[in-house]
Amino acid sequence: MSAEFIAEEGVLKGLVLSLDVGEEWSIGRDPEQATLVIEDAKVSRLHLICRKTPDGYVVENLSENNPVLVNDHPISDPKLLQEGDKITIGGSVFHFYPEGAPPAYAFEPEYAFESEGSFLGESEEEAFEEEEEIPAEEEPFFAPLEEEKDEELIREEIFQEAEEPDVTIDLTPSTRFLIKVIAGPNTGAEFALDTGHEYLIGTDSASCDLIFNDLSVSREHARLSISKEGVILIEDLESRNGVVVDKERITSPKELLANTVVAFGTSAFLLIDREAPSETIVAPIFEAPPEVEEKTPKEEIEEEEERAVGGTKKTKRKVPTGSLILALFVAGLAVLFGIGMVSLLQTHDVVAEKHDYLTEIQDALKVYPGVQFTYNKASGTLFLLGNVKSAVEMNELLYKLKGLTFIRGIENNIVNDEAIWQEMNILLSKIPEFKGVSMHAPEAGLFVVSGYLKTDRQAANLIDYLNVNFNYLNRLQNRVVVEQQIVDEVTAHLMQHGFGAVMVAFSTGELVLTGYVSSTQTFEYDSLVNSFDEIPGVRSLKNFVVAVSPEQGVLDLNKRYPGKYRVTGFSKHGDVNINVVINGRILTRGDQLDTMIITSIQPHTIFLEKDGLKYKIEYNK
Repeated sequence: MSAEFIAEEGVLKGLVLSLDVGEEWSIGRDPEQATLVIEDAKVSRLHLICRKTPDGYVVENLSENNPVLVNDHPISDPKLLQEGDKITIGGSVFHFYPEGAPPAYAFEPEYAFESEGSFLGESEEEAFEEEEEIPAEEEPFFAPLEEEKDEELIREEIFQEAEEPDVTIDLTPSTRFLIKVIAGPNTGAEFALDTGHEYLIGTDSASCDLIFNDLSVSREHARLSISKEGVILIEDLESRNGVVVDKERITSPKELLANTVVAFGTSAFLLIDREAPSETIVAPIFEAPPEVEEKTPKEEIEEEEERAVGGTKKTKRKVPTGSLILALFVAGLAVLFGIGMVSLLQTHDVVAEKHDYLTEIQDALKVYPGVQFTYNKASGTLFLLGNVKSAVEMNELLYKLKGLTFIRGIENNIVNDEAIWQEMNILLSKIPEFKGVSMHAPEAGLFVVSGYLKTDRQAANLIDYLNVNFNYLNRLQNRVVVEQQIVDEVTAHLMQHGFGAVMVAFSTGELVLTGYVSSTQTFEYDSLVNSFDEIPGVRSLKNFVVAVSPEQGVLDLNKRYPGKYRVTGFSKHGDVNINVVINGRILTRGDQLDTMIITSIQPHTIFLEKDGLKYKIEYNK
């Protein structure tokens, strides 16, 4: 057999990791990197490596946040494993068996619960002890034969039955095969199977034919195929807890015979073939032999003498006086004791305590909306799944549930959101460009990443990083603000309204506006600025823009760009200049100079305009 890691403690209790293919196995929670996947938030994406060497199996730790423990000790170098070694991986404790599980594990499948009252972990005698006891008033299973009835009375009963109408009820089963659920939340359910059909088993009501309301069953768990000749095959669809047939977990399609027990998750069913031969076993009734009073040799001799004389001889027995006194004393004590007990004790009917299991569990979980549950009444096991915000809520929840006396075991698969986002924040803080980003959980099962990044490139890198390192992307909201996007958005609004002289700066939520606007546009500008407060990510706004007169609002290019625009000539028509020579180019009104349009040519000034801003170039002064 191949070597195995078997989880005997923790959130993955019952999980079996089989080392059957290859010489090296990587273990972690990332299915793209790990050979053997463990779905545990405390397990790293690539947690450890196990290798098969000539000396045996060796494990090597790869996790920095939650290192592997061998026999409760951390390992820094590769460690050679011995049979029965205890390996702590994340929140679970595994035991190592180089030749496979010992015989004690032969009937403990991956999903089996070891809590008291478990169906698959108990012997047959313990499993049947959980059934309801037969009240003492009812007749025993083997009732004594009724006394023979009077012949005339029998004839009268036959005559009465003949007068009753003949009603024929067809109880012939419509199908040959039937599966009966014998363990799990659906205990007692029956499903008829037709030949020549396939049936999909799971929890997804949209795609499955046989629905099991069990959180330990996968959405599409297994497939049953029935040929027209009556051959039944069952196939595991890569489910989390697997399929166990006759105490063995299957890895390929397996043929099922009549009266075969199939188990998956916390549920199990029995395959019934109505055409298969069946036997009835009746237990005989034994009567206890009558007690025989032992006699002394002297009494036997006296009886022989009495029989010899025809039974006329009588035996005279003398009762000792001391024995008579002792008997009277004991009888007196018994009478006194009986009178005292009757006066002290009062009888009353004992009423069995009744529970509304679902209501009591729902009341305990009503303040934890992110938690779901399945309760197995037969074994008293409660299966929990979902999210809580913190470890404090986790402890409060378990404390409430342990106060319910009918719960004998709890299988806890709840995710502690606080541990998840704290670990993620540690990883983000190690990357310099993500130091302004953090994660938190405002409610159970909802994760939010927020903060500020400089560029779009950094935002794209963050998304790629989360896709690889965060396992709950479907529950993640990205509220990270990109500062360059805010600057571009505000600048575009200002340019559209003709405020091109206003400069924009944005950093860690603070928007700063500088520059000037015309005094005739202050009302329009103030209305536009007020709308900037509604942009997501803007926490505060500082406005340093100055209102100037229309004349002051003309930008002097000679001062802003000294020596850039040289006017070397001009032509006049009467008193009006109609052409100018700028940087060697002959330009007139309507021409463009560096995307600025010439609007007017005056004797000593050239006026230009671009995006609502006005410019001037002074010359010939």
